[in-house]
Amino acid sequence: NWGSSSPYPGIVTTDNFLIRWTGYFVAPQTKTYNFGLAHDNGARLYLDDQSYLDSWNTSQSGLWGGNVALTA
Repeated sequence: NWGSSSPYPGIVTTDNFLIRWTGYFVAPQTKTYNFGLAHDNGARLYLDDQSYLDSWNTSQSGLWGGNVALTA
């Protein structure tokens, strides 16, 4: 969370930039998990190349989430 700052001061402006986070989540149990995103002007969540949360091209910011059934 950079707040009103920049992820790379002096190089990247405080607005109009994109960040891509990648990682792994291994479901320890077969059940429904809740994933959430905190964003400003759009976010997307993909799991195994499938779109689960898509709040792109929006002027709204805040928290956004949803449930995803995963197999252990």
